[in-house]
Amino acid sequence: GKFEKRDFLWIKKHYPQEIEKMLQEKEAYSYPNGESLQMMHKRMSAWLTNLIHKEEQKKRESTYLIATHGGIIRSILSELLVGDVSFHWHFKIDLGSISIVNIAEGFAVIEQLNQK
Repeated sequence: GKFEKRDFLWIKKHYPQEIEKMLQEKEAYSYPNGESLQMMHKRMSAWLTNLIHKEEQKKRESTYLIATHGGIIRSILSELLVGDVSFHWHFKIDLGSISIVNIAEGFAVIEQLNQK
């Protein structure tokens, strides 16, 4: 969206009204020319559910490397732990870090978080 690659301070300086909307609407706030956190999470959740379902049908262990942005990683972790977007902001994901999650019979365990 319009704020891609912009930090919070830049947005606050140039679009103070958007900061107010962000604070009021929270996860439902849609970034200009972008999507809301809820929309992104719903899209990611459908993809993740499909991936896990395919693996459960195979009845064998698989390992996946998912290279993606910190926001998607936060949403994956939130979805796996609580089944929705509510824990999204409870994780700090560093650039270039590695997180490992083991899923067995639908139960997710974070084995590593933010390792370099």
